[in-house]
Amino acid sequence: MRTGATVDQAITALDSEAANIHAYAASTSYDTDMSIRSNDARELYVKWSIEAEGRLLGYLQRDEVVSVFSNPRHRDISLMPAGGQLLRSVYAEVGTKRELFESMSRELKETRNRLAKTPGLPSLVDTNFMIHCLRPDQIPWKSVVDDDVRLIIPIRVIEELDAMKTDNKDRLRKRSREILSWLEQLFVGSDAGPVKIRADEETTIEILLSARPRYRPSDADEEVLDICHDLHRFAGKSLLVTADYGMRLRARAEAIEVLLMPRKYLKTASELAEAREAESLDGSSETEAAT
Repeated sequence: MRTGATVDQAITALDSEAANIHAYAASTSYDTDMSIRSNDARELYVKWSIEAEGRLLGYLQRDEVVSVFSNPRHRDISLMPAGGQLLRSVYAEVGTKRELFESMSRELKETRNRLAKTPGLPSLVDTNFMIHCLRPDQIPWKSVVDDDVRLIIPIRVIEELDAMKTDNKDRLRKRSREILSWLEQLFVGSDAGPVKIRADEETTIEILLSARPRYRPSDADEEVLDICHDLHRFAGKSLLVTADYGMRLRARAEAIEVLLMPRKYLKTASELAEAREAESLDGSSETEAAT
């Protein structure tokens, strides 16, 4: 969603477009001349598209809105000669757009309901944390965060871990395979969670999936930060969990609350040395809220 927009505003905008698209984009008076009818339909559809794109840009990310209006049939409608094929294409595209808006709205509602069901502070983990820190179930979260923790793994992190299975570095190959194997065992019979990571505390973990194609920037960290913003809009709070000093700086610049994992939860001496060096450069505490 767009910065500053609320979940309810985005849902209302999508529901409105879905409910009114046929009246605005495909309502033509009957005319025996197919050329006139099809051209009227095209003019209405193009006018609606331009206006709807502007309305949705107030609540959704630009790339997400642009993707709605950049499919081949949408472009073909502007170039197609008048006639029956044009009219059928307009009606078909109107139906497709309505279903897409309904799907987008439904996904937002389901995400909102899912986040409301499970208690805990939504805490997004990045790939750096998964690779360089102890496994999540080996960390006593109660001693790290003053709240019940709800660990959330973006699907982009899973994709990065999967790609590391064939990395040139033995350490990355080994760790990515270990963590993916652990996750596979953890989520047996529970889809993507949430599930408890240990019986002795309330911390849960889950994988954040998307029901439709998602905005996937080339920079994985950008996607993780965008999800942090979305979680905050849905739940009213969120936390980024990382061991990456650079990621910490980027999150702080975007006013995202960050937990930089304490050094004792890093896996190796070399990683501990890197963390100490980063802390000496930063001169701040391990856990902070971005300002």
